[in-house]
Amino acid sequence: MHFDRSKISEAEADLIEWQYQLGLGHFKAALWAAMAHADTGNLARLATGFPEEVAAYSNFIATPGYWENVKERAGIADKEGW
Repeated sequence: MHFDRSKISEAEADLIEWQYQLGLGHFKAALWAAMAHADTGNLARLATGFPEEVAAYSNFIATPGYWENVKERAGIADKEGW
């Protein structure tokens, strides 16, 4: 499955790959899993080293419409299987 990376950030591309299990690689998969399991304090700690990724994850879980917007910018909003 391919998507347009030109209108999204690298962290948003990682978010799509994590969400759809598209093969992030071991480190990035572990990072996204850590964010998914982190409490607020540990998420803040992760943000010191990975601010863009934590921002994308935080928006994904807390900002209404963010995920739909990312998918639309990546050209996958209306595609079957996405």
